[in-house]
Amino acid sequence: MKILIISSTPWDKNNSFGNTFSNLFAGMNDVEIYNICCQKGKNNNSIVKKAVQMTDKSVLKSIFKIGYDPVWEMNEETEKQKQDENTEVSVRAKKSRSTFAFIIRDIIWRLGSWKKSKTLNTFLEELKPDVIYLPIYASCFMCDIQSYIIKKLGAPVVGHISDDVYGYPENLSMIAKWHRTDLRKRLERLMAQCSYLEVFAENMKNEYEQIFQKPCFLIGKGVKKEEIPLSLYNLNTKKEEIKFVYTGNIGGERYKVLFELGQALEKLQLQQKVFLDIYSATDLDEEMKEKFSSCSKLRFKGAITKEEVEEVQKEADFLVHVEGFSPQAIYSAKMSFSTKIIDYMLIGKPIFAVGPVEVNSIKVLKNKKLAIVADGFGIINDNLERIFNQTIDVSSILKNVENYLREERDINKIQSGIKNRLNELVEKK
Repeated sequence: MKILIISSTPWDKNNSFGNTFSNLFAGMNDVEIYNICCQKGKNNNSIVKKAVQMTDKSVLKSIFKIGYDPVWEMNEETEKQKQDENTEVSVRAKKSRSTFAFIIRDIIWRLGSWKKSKTLNTFLEELKPDVIYLPIYASCFMCDIQSYIIKKLGAPVVGHISDDVYGYPENLSMIAKWHRTDLRKRLERLMAQCSYLEVFAENMKNEYEQIFQKPCFLIGKGVKKEEIPLSLYNLNTKKEEIKFVYTGNIGGERYKVLFELGQALEKLQLQQKVFLDIYSATDLDEEMKEKFSSCSKLRFKGAITKEEVEEVQKEADFLVHVEGFSPQAIYSAKMSFSTKIIDYMLIGKPIFAVGPVEVNSIKVLKNKKLAIVADGFGIINDNLERIFNQTIDVSSILKNVENYLREERDINKIQSGIKNRLNELVEKK
């Protein structure tokens, strides 16, 4: 079975998309994976048989340079040749994430000559996939690219959604409302072409089945049974230094929650030192710098490699997961379940989570008793005191994690479900 995956992000095992999709498709028998990537970055995985790439910058170049092909096959040679095209058009625009910047990007892709690309068309003609598997984004230009290729190939389509792409954020400007309405129409057309959807959150499954009248199947990052750590843990309260560790993106107002946790740590009356170490590739703005520098218990460490992340997590006493409490932060995360949480669980250390229960990840961690959860700022202090008074049964929490991974995150079961649905879909052609 040939599967074509059309993604915005490149399939790099070190980014979230590559990490998740490698987990879902690695070792799947009788399957060949092909990828069309529509943003800058590199192809870094052992799964994709062949990938082609186009970027904002190459598509922009195709508007002004007649005969220029904005698409190339991803390999070591083109990685060197296409260094200029494989960069951001504007780093400032990417950071701002303004509606105006999104509209400009959509216009670039509408005017670009990627549809006439000899590289892209030859790739599609030779491939003739059995099925198209779509990670679906809240992005007009990605909807346009995916819809065009679906129409051109005529293969059956499956949608994959890890975050809410369809809802309406609060407090939108007039132009943002117009842009969101336009996006929703494109998403509706795209969803209509999907035979079914695969989603990462129970609340998304329930809501999207009603909205789009499509079967939704709950999936997620899986683990091998031999990777599951035994639920053995004892906090050594006599250690000189106790580390709470956060790894990942601190946008979406997560930095504010980390700051609150740091302040709570400052209030503790302990003999030993306690710190919250933050490892993140997020560039700090002035507000972040000011907050972090004002808290003696926060140590911002910057970006590290995937291998270093695992080592840092192993050295932690508690691994931290946070989500923001504002309406905007809740909207952006309410239907998500970070794959980082599964990575945390595999380390075998307890998770200290802070966030609103309206967010799916916090709700799951709290209801299934998989973490020490503070669903309000006032509870952070109480939970910290209970940790150091040793009145929280950490061993029981880790046992729940072990059972959860074994029963609900078995990669063999998850992959089997994905593969069986794809086989049934292809057989119906």
